[in-house]
Amino acid sequence: MINKASYILQLLSSSTDICIDTELTCLAFDSLSCPYFSNSFKVKLFNELCREVKFENSDEEILNFIKGREWFFTWQDNNLAQVLMKKELRSPY
Repeated sequence: MINKASYILQLLSSSTDICIDTELTCLAFDSLSCPYFSNSFKVKLFNELCREVKFENSDEEILNFIKGREWFFTWQDNNLAQVLMKKELRSPY
């Protein structure tokens, strides 16, 4: 079985174009800011992301900026429960 970090790297490297794949872009940024992934994984992911978008300067300062922000998912305590509750309340049925 493949682990989540390897799966994310595999998705990114096999993508046709991350510049037009919103779901993959959200996944990449949320993975970089996720406190549950190791720093070594985040460095690999960031370098792969830079390679995919042909960004020559994979600077640690840029990586730290991305890691330090909340993007599409908030990784705070109990946030997942709030997200699921909101989704349940917005059910169209």
